[in-house]
Amino acid sequence: MISKSGKDFAIMMERVNDDNIKFFNSIVKWFDFDENEDIYDMSVIDKFAYDRKGRMCAIELKTRDCQINTFDGIIIEPEKYDLLKQEYQEKGFIPLYINFFQDKYHVCIWDLRTFFNGKEPELVPFKITNYGYDSRIDYEYRRKLPQRYGHFYVYNKNTNRFDKRW
Repeated sequence: MISKSGKDFAIMMERVNDDNIKFFNSIVKWFDFDENEDIYDMSVIDKFAYDRKGRMCAIELKTRDCQINTFDGIIIEPEKYDLLKQEYQEKGFIPLYINFFQDKYHVCIWDLRTFFNGKEPELVPFKITNYGYDSRIDYEYRRKLPQRYGHFYVYNKNTNRFDKRW
């Protein structure tokens, strides 16, 4: 069960994710977010938004305290992956997994439709320090997304743009 401190941590991370995506979107203007959306409802999918082409997107957000190349792939919880896939298959919502690295200036975006053609991301065992549950150590399975399938951007303060690195 999630503890009081665990819930506080989860709410804090929701706030960080929300601030990061708002900053990113203020520059790139890719999404039309509902500003009245309750970001603290602890739902599995963090955001629903229309993209610039008018398509609905289901977005999972994550802020990581590492660089994008620290590990051999980026992980996503299988349940979140499955729910994003279901939203796409049943409703046509574009499933996006958006990760911020170190800060709001480094972001990688995976369009998960890349994996829906039969090449599902590998399911790997993973050791996790779960700060949302009083820093307990968990051993769980996660889906591993190769960095090469994401689109990585770095904010350039001189041009006030996010430059695509790959």
